[in-house]
Amino acid sequence: MPENKVDKKRLNLLVKIIESGRTDEKSISSITTREMIDICKDKNEIADLLDLQEAVKNNKLIPYLVEKK
Repeated sequence: MPENKVDKKRLNLLVKIIESGRTDEKSISSITTREMIDICKDKNEIADLLDLQEAVKNNKLIPYLVEKK
């Protein structure tokens, strides 16, 4: 079985979002572009947040958090 690791960058982003008060799928999915700019430090993090929203929408949070090889 291949070794999988948690993508710490994406996990840290999820922690940041939870700490900002968004603690359920609906509130994560409804983050606006303006809020993304306030939450994220760079365009790569904004891209990760968009991926997170897609993962939440498709019930794929765990695969989102697993490091891509």
